[in-house]
Amino acid sequence: MNESSNEMIFSGSMHEFEQLINDNKLLLYSIVYSIAGNLEADDIVQESFIYAYYHYGSLKNKTNLSSWLCTIARNKAYGSIKRARRFVSMDDLGSAVSSVTPESVILRRDEKEHIMREVYALSEKYRETVMLYYFAEKSVREISEILSIPEGTVKFRLADARKKLRKELFEMFEEEKKTVENKDIFSKIKETTEKARKAIKENDIKSAAEICDEVLLDSIDLKNLSNDERYILSDFYHAKIRSIMYTENRDTVNQYVKKVVEIAESSGDDEWISSSYSYYASHLSNAWHKEEASKYRKLSLERAEKTGKASIIADCSYWCGIDAFNNDDFENAKKYFSRILEMKETLFADKDNECSNKTSYALAYSAYTVIKNAGSRVNKLKNYASLAPVIERKPEGYSLSESQGSSYSSDSIFLNSMDIFSSIAKISPFLSEKIKEGYTFEQNTFSYSYYPVQSLFEVVSMNETYETPDGKFENCLHIRYTNQLSDNNNNFSNRITNGITDIWYAPNIGIAGYTFAPIEGKKTCLKLSEYHVEENKADSLPERYLPLSIGNKWSYKIFDENDSDYSNECEYENLYEVVAIREFDNAAVISQSAWSCAKE
Repeated sequence: MNESSNEMIFSGSMHEFEQLINDNKLLLYSIVYSIAGNLEADDIVQESFIYAYYHYGSLKNKTNLSSWLCTIARNKAYGSIKRARRFVSMDDLGSAVSSVTPESVILRRDEKEHIMREVYALSEKYRETVMLYYFAEKSVREISEILSIPEGTVKFRLADARKKLRKELFEMFEEEKKTVENKDIFSKIKETTEKARKAIKENDIKSAAEICDEVLLDSIDLKNLSNDERYILSDFYHAKIRSIMYTENRDTVNQYVKKVVEIAESSGDDEWISSSYSYYASHLSNAWHKEEASKYRKLSLERAEKTGKASIIADCSYWCGIDAFNNDDFENAKKYFSRILEMKETLFADKDNECSNKTSYALAYSAYTVIKNAGSRVNKLKNYASLAPVIERKPEGYSLSESQGSSYSSDSIFLNSMDIFSSIAKISPFLSEKIKEGYTFEQNTFSYSYYPVQSLFEVVSMNETYETPDGKFENCLHIRYTNQLSDNNNNFSNRITNGITDIWYAPNIGIAGYTFAPIEGKKTCLKLSEYHVEENKADSLPERYLPLSIGNKWSYKIFDENDSDYSNECEYENLYEVVAIREFDNAAVISQSAWSCAKE
């Protein structure tokens, strides 16, 4: 662009130009609607503002800004019609109105078709005047200046138009004004959500919470939103919840969770409502509102049944089973879990929901295994875990993509040995081709405060000998995590969940041993006690140290800080099994079944 062209560009800041857009968008929509209806209205208005930005210097008298913008919008609207080679008759516009979708600007309901026909039965000059007055909310004097006509003419046109138009039309204008105003709101919300997610991924949750606070709105009328807008709003609240999950009290978190439920309920979508009820129930359960949580679990399953979708029914059935399990109703719990296991073929055949289906199956498998293997001791359990860690296998290495499920522990030793994979995957990827003796890197990791934990990953050795109850393993890979706490995040939760973690991987077998020495609390150790691993022919380093073929199993014994076997105090089981491989991301879905009860 040459120098003279640059002089034409808007000379203020982008913030000032955004303000100009917000001040005049209803004005431009009014002009576009009066000429072309809702046909490509968004594009035409956007083109008009872009043109205005690059030709702002041609406007000599800034007091004529509104008239100038209207002229641009008018020309763009006529140009759009011409490009589409349409002859805009009253019938054409009426027909166009009748085909509007919920995402269009002018109409959201079919019954408004006839009302809109009345507008387009007016001449263009009357339409323009009506839209400017009722939609853009311009005064008689302002319309007079914009259209360069006497105020008396404006008044005459409005009075004449009112005789021909029904009052429902003016009510519709009010609704559609909100829609146009919401366009920028939802664009901003979407952008903010992406920024917050990025901060959360980098474990900078303080920044994520502050980013979300920029656009927190309570005044949006959910009834007038499209479902696309509701999804955007729901995503935003999910990001806000994740940013304060462990840093604010549960009542504060729950007010945002309730908003997620409210948004879902306004959609009328059974699948979405079912998911929101389940989500709310998990938060209620974590806040020890057990009865209320159970109520929403059942409501979630009821909605799931209405959808007829196996993926949703399986997920809801699992959580209803966990509720029964926690209430010592083991027979009903088994029924819920068995139902999911019987759905295996249907669940695994559904590629569209492969992610949730295989996880739901793994969770049901683990929970059923806890009940089955505990046998007559099941009603004496003091600890249990039904978890489904999922390991993504990518060219850059192994990462933990998720770990869902339910668990309960009444003692710290069992708690610290509950989920090996969540412990070994603090840094991502936790196994990669880069691994060699002396290799180190640092990364921000999860924290129970607004401030991330700094974790140091180091390869201590690649040829250690490690002894377990199942035998001695040679040439083990020894990896260590050292988690550093700053003064800002040195709270109790961080002191008992961070410290020094050592992991030993036996070649072609998997994790042979794991120890965790927290900053505050007792050291815990897990050692391989039994395993079944298919012969591994993979060449990749991650697969060599952690083979993840379906059917691979590992059991571990727990030892305390004095190297005493936990079985001296409790009867227990800690079993991991690969139950599925997700095709779309080559991830291994693992079932973890763990339980313990005091010895009689």
